[in-house]
Amino acid sequence: MMNAAAVGLAHLHKLPIYASAGLTDAKVPDIQAGGEKMLSNLLVAQAGGDFIHLAAGMLDSGNAICYEQFIIDDEMIGMIYRILRGIDISDDSLALDCIQGVGAGGNYVLEDHTVAHMLDQYFYPQYCVRMPFDVWTREGEPTIVSRARERAGTLLSGNAPKLSRRCLARISRRFPQIKTVEAN
Repeated sequence: MMNAAAVGLAHLHKLPIYASAGLTDAKVPDIQAGGEKMLSNLLVAQAGGDFIHLAAGMLDSGNAICYEQFIIDDEMIGMIYRILRGIDISDDSLALDCIQGVGAGGNYVLEDHTVAHMLDQYFYPQYCVRMPFDVWTREGEPTIVSRARERAGTLLSGNAPKLSRRCLARISRRFPQIKTVEAN
């Protein structure tokens, strides 16, 4: 809350702020880490922090860095970005023409408009476990931590997919100060 308050004070005086959030006293990626990190990141982000440092990967009050936690935090920060975008209320998103066309009691799920907007209005996590219980048990009872650990192992092994030339070009255009290197 103090960092969110600091953001408010900085904005009051029209100053940018480099705020802290995402710290936890937890020693491992667990429910304590998730709760503390998500809450502080969300509070500071909703307050409008210009830059939030220490937001990802840190455990044990910043004394430890954990690869799995970086991956989990990245997903949680993605959720926060989606929350900050808010709900799109425009003529297009309201779809009054679609509603009138389908009518009361109709099925909107398969309408082109619904499908198109569903994909950009919802956040689809990669590591959170979103599957029926029977599928979860059949797949070995994965957790967000086990999935993040697997991804971290892939990234650290050097077998992770490399950025495409198109992606590298976009990064170079957006951030010319960053030197990008093509994969061999």
